[in-house]
Amino acid sequence: MALMTAVPSDRSEATRALEHEFGVVLRRVRRKQAARAKMVHPELPAASYSMLTALYESGPRRSSELADLFAIDKGAVSRQVARLERLGLVTRQTDPDDGRAQLLSLTDLGRERLAEVARRRREWYDDRLSDWSVAEIAHLAEELGRYNGVLD
Repeated sequence: MALMTAVPSDRSEATRALEHEFGVVLRRVRRKQAARAKMVHPELPAASYSMLTALYESGPRRSSELADLFAIDKGAVSRQVARLERLGLVTRQTDPDDGRAQLLSLTDLGRERLAEVARRRREWYDDRLSDWSVAEIAHLAEELGRYNGVLD
């Protein structure tokens, strides 16, 4: 369990503490994403791993949707997609709703590798949170969901 610290005395101090802790979380997430990307394929950068997980979670998408989702230009997405295709993790197919557009989908290899990484990621969380109760884990997830909801 995380170390208990004194409760901040005012809203400004509490907000600074929250900002600090999210900074720590973001740095850790970036490191873990890079490591997980390498688990999928040794040549896979973290940014491409994020695109793969988006396809894994939501199914086929257009490149333009990925550009919007990650707030990056279409050229950057195109370069990432080319790398993912070269590694055999993604394929393109004609969009059935618009024959001029293409949808990006995971290949069987991409789906298998991401499923294995997801399994190992859940084991990692379970190990790190082994002394947390189910209620504590659920409460954290609920509060993070609430936080994410106010950011949209």
